[in-house]
Amino acid sequence: MNHILLVEDDIIDQKSFSREMGQLSYSYHIVSSIAEAESYLAENTCDVIIADYFLGDGTAFELLEAFPALPVIIITGAGDEDIAVQAIKRGAYDYLVKDLDHSYLKRLQVSIENALVRHQLAAAEREQRAFADALRDVAMVLNSTLELEEVLNRILQNLRRVIPHDASNIMLIKDDSAEIVHSWNCFEPGSSDPPAPLVIANEAHLNHMLLTFQPVVIPAVKMNNACILTGDQTGTMQSYVGAPISMGESVIGFLNLSSFTPDFFTARHAERLQAFADQAAVALKNARLYQQGRELAALQERQRLARDLHDSVTQTLFSAHAFAEATAKLWENNPASIGEELNQLRRLTRGALAEMRTLLLELRPQTLLDADLSELLKQLLDNMAGRTSIQVDLRIPKTFLLPPEVQTAFYRIAQEALNNVEKHSQAGRVTIDLLNLKQQVVMQIEDDGRGFNKDQALPPRTGFAVMRERAEEAALELAIDSQPGKGTRVTATWQRPPSPQTP
Repeated sequence: MNHILLVEDDIIDQKSFSREMGQLSYSYHIVSSIAEAESYLAENTCDVIIADYFLGDGTAFELLEAFPALPVIIITGAGDEDIAVQAIKRGAYDYLVKDLDHSYLKRLQVSIENALVRHQLAAAEREQRAFADALRDVAMVLNSTLELEEVLNRILQNLRRVIPHDASNIMLIKDDSAEIVHSWNCFEPGSSDPPAPLVIANEAHLNHMLLTFQPVVIPAVKMNNACILTGDQTGTMQSYVGAPISMGESVIGFLNLSSFTPDFFTARHAERLQAFADQAAVALKNARLYQQGRELAALQERQRLARDLHDSVTQTLFSAHAFAEATAKLWENNPASIGEELNQLRRLTRGALAEMRTLLLELRPQTLLDADLSELLKQLLDNMAGRTSIQVDLRIPKTFLLPPEVQTAFYRIAQEALNNVEKHSQAGRVTIDLLNLKQQVVMQIEDDGRGFNKDQALPPRTGFAVMRERAEEAALELAIDSQPGKGTRVTATWQRPPSPQTP
């Protein structure tokens, strides 16, 4: 039933209004001042305000300012056109002049009915706008993060903006059961753990959503089923609405709301809840794809490390083992000639040790940030020296600190450049220079190999594209210089940011 608030300080007009309202299907309340109206509306609601213009503590314009969302009809005994114009400009729905025979009350009925329609349309518009804003907010979160917990939390937060309720949760299906994975106000403070997973076939409301892909409204939740339906362990929830979360042709979970009020949720609530459940499905799909991608990347990385271990360390250790056996036999026949074999054995074992350290860096990336860049570069050169006969030189200054992303980029660029030298250059020597200058840090990797014509397309499968990507990620400048028969030089430069000037 629609509710009217009359603000009128004239007793006769109050009685006339009461007689008229007694013939209509509206409830009403009468107050005598602006202060009483504000006090009443602080704890109650109404659909239309009818106010005399002149009141003992002000004018009806104050109500227009205090309650802009409510339609206000102003009535007055003074037919002042200026006041009427001001009233309409300030947002009054209508302005009526009292007459002696109170025939204005008949016109007031029509004005009330029109104001109610307008108020309902405005409320529906605000509700729809809030619903659209909430869905847009959830969609923005879906596009900005792949963290499932954050997305699900935002979905439940936005639900409270458009569907009133007292508790909510999200369930996901695992095997034949549904388990609560995220909730809001489902349990009283200090309650025990969440309910155990529910067997879907034993719960009619969940089974219905699973089979029909349609939401369910339960007007009156039985006390002994309150915990099962809503996750409420206190048994105080009285009504329920739920919607399936579907992905493709499968239901993967449920979005559940409950209320302390019996017969609270409507088909409109169910329709809107389904829209949020569809957003939750998108979030779950994206999060699962992200997790699968991470797992696949981790698997591929493990497989790559296994190949590297087999191709590099295993081969080096096999060669070292062969040299050790040959040296032992040589010792028996000609002990004076084993010096070179021992040097070769030492080179191989040193290279194997360096390769193992490099693989450990790949397994524990934080170590790459904690170590000195000079030690990392030395380790890369030790790897090369252990596998090849290429002479290596490293010229570096004293230890200095670099931002993590810059240190990682220098290391990866050096790693790719040395791989190129080993696989493609046919070089006899390679040198790494690291220059710590005042305004920049420069790393140069130069070999005396066969080189290539840099004016033509870069040789395929040489890692130069990877080097450029690493440089761009850390804002490094990368230059590659080469000539046929004159080797190759790779230069990576990091410009130090300007120091803040002291006043």
